[in-house]
Amino acid sequence: MLKFIFGYTKFIKNYFIIALILIGTLTFLNSLKPIILSGSFNIIINELNLETTKTNENTESSKNLFDLNHLNSEIKNILTKKLISFEDKIIFFIIALLVINISIYFNGYSLEKIIVTARQLIFKKIRSDYLKKVISLDFLIFGNQKIGDMISAIGNDSRAMSQGAVSFLIRTISAVVLFIIFFIFLINTQIYLTFFLLIILSFHYFLNLFLKKKQKKLTKANLDTTASLFSTINQFLTNFRIIKCFSAENYSNEVLNNELEITHDVERKYEKIIVRENEIRKLIDGIFEIITIVLCLYFVYQQRISISGAIGYLYVLRLIVAPAKQIASAPLWFERIKSSGENLKKIKDIEIEIISGAKKIETIKNNINFKNVCFYYESSKRKVLDNISFNIKKNKITGIYGISGSGKSTITDLILRLIDPKEGRILIDGIDIKNFDLKDYRSLFSIVPQENILIDASIKENILFGRNGITEDNFKDALIKSRCLEFIDDLKDGLNT
Repeated sequence: MLKFIFGYTKFIKNYFIIALILIGTLTFLNSLKPIILSGSFNIIINELNLETTKTNENTESSKNLFDLNHLNSEIKNILTKKLISFEDKIIFFIIALLVINISIYFNGYSLEKIIVTARQLIFKKIRSDYLKKVISLDFLIFGNQKIGDMISAIGNDSRAMSQGAVSFLIRTISAVVLFIIFFIFLINTQIYLTFFLLIILSFHYFLNLFLKKKQKKLTKANLDTTASLFSTINQFLTNFRIIKCFSAENYSNEVLNNELEITHDVERKYEKIIVRENEIRKLIDGIFEIITIVLCLYFVYQQRISISGAIGYLYVLRLIVAPAKQIASAPLWFERIKSSGENLKKIKDIEIEIISGAKKIETIKNNINFKNVCFYYESSKRKVLDNISFNIKKNKITGIYGISGSGKSTITDLILRLIDPKEGRILIDGIDIKNFDLKDYRSLFSIVPQENILIDASIKENILFGRNGITEDNFKDALIKSRCLEFIDDLKDGLNT
């Protein structure tokens, strides 16, 4: 599943490389903030002679860049040479923090633009791939429930998976890198205090384990009920004429409201668990914050951390919260993305049974011949057609009649190769129709369906319906024979209506 979800990242390689560069820049800039902040406090405290600590053997500087107890010795030497007065050093730190924060803003904004652009490209690619797949599927796939699944997959699941392939991946990488850098600051400044941080993070992890199974179940239920709702809406909108003719508005409303009630009930439970998760995390963070402040004060009192180190530690602790939450909630977010990926993969894995042959065909010379044909639908297994044989001769009118469910439409679907016989063969001029190229074969037939089918396009596009190679004479002849020419000519925009 991981390969399936993140496989689309190959289409955004350049964006991904730029994103990684921006993540590296953001990490560097964010790592400068605690150094500058604790450094400025260190200078102020040393200037005022407020403390003497046991840390780092009472030195006022350290060679460890990540130890916030003291200003790094190399940085201190540079500041001493370039900036003599105390005021100059403080002004330098203020300007440096301002420049860094502005740089972080522009880098963060650029990263978000890259994420949005890449996500839209992936979103478009996923939708395009699945629309192409859906159009290529066999006729019998499109049961009522399947239509809802398709609509939901192309609408909701493709969006969720594009977020997983781009937003989730890039933001998780960014969060992990930032967390590692900030954690290095914390463990170098006060190792024992940082062990407490790990205990708190374990609570977030156990919360994930507790919510994971239930959230996965609700995520799947949410997607399934949404698909069912789309199916029902599609059913009623497709049969809108019938609803009006039979004055079935009340019945339709009742069925739709029942579907809405089920869908909204699942959505309410889903939202409830999300809210509960967020509030529990806030509670854990609140308790953690209070205990951390108390422990910092205790360690300052015990001279195991400097005042500037404690301030820097608390500041980094604030910075580490966002990436820590992102990492902690990543498994839950992945479960949501995974559910959408599973729905899309189900469509991708549907096998096409009506396989095109290679043989070209331009016309039917003699006849269409059914030989011992049997057919049944998988849903019932009852044979609709049982060992039937008959011959349809060219230039003869052949009528097929029978009661409802006797197999008239099935015979038509078999001739058009929308379905294939379970047993027996259908021959054209002695050749099995499975041997013919599907596009060539189906172009031999004209169909007048029981129901009118119009797409949201011009009259001309509805008549042509994607067929190429139609000459103007052929087109006009079809209009005359179907007695459409006169009323089309009376329209303001004619064929372009």
